[in-house]
Amino acid sequence: EQIDVILKKSREEENHPQFLKGYIHKIKYNSYIKEDDYVLAVQELDSLSQVVEPPLKQFTHSIIEQLYWGYFQSHRYQFYQRTEISGEAPEDMRKWDLRTMAEAVRDHYLKSVENPEKLMSISIKEYDLIIKDLYDHSLKRWPTLYDFLGHRAVDFFWNAEFDVTRPAETFEVNDIRLYADNETFSKIKLETNDSLS
Repeated sequence: EQIDVILKKSREEENHPQFLKGYIHKIKYNSYIKEDDYVLAVQELDSLSQVVEPPLKQFTHSIIEQLYWGYFQSHRYQFYQRTEISGEAPEDMRKWDLRTMAEAVRDHYLKSVENPEKLMSISIKEYDLIIKDLYDHSLKRWPTLYDFLGHRAVDFFWNAEFDVTRPAETFEVNDIRLYADNETFSKIKLETNDSLS
């Protein structure tokens, strides 16, 4: 295919923006002709992320998490109806529970901002070829690749939807009196904002 020629040439020339643009087009094209496009794209990109160098590696992780997020949004009702997986999660994301999906998205967002010094040294203008279609104001707001990828991660972490499987305030044992004898412990007034406890 024509796209494979472009991908090979841009990778050999280390033209990361062109390579990513070609890959994004390949994913979009495959989504029209393949039923499991999200799954196949994630598998392919995950393999790619194992062999590419920064900053291509970080951008690849950013695309992976975007695909996970898109898959979750398209299948939200299924995730909310599933019980939590006990033990090791299956490799197939179509069988994941909400927590497993949330952890995968979170992990890829964190990987997308690894090596911040390298990412801060790369002008966002180098990736304008890809970003201009997605964010028309990115060049003004985010001068470096780190700013752009970091902004995408912060947007995700501000979203509380994946936190539905966790309490808003977690209980932490940080008071030494909680380890006291029975009589002392029974006299402790425990305070919580949880109206159901």
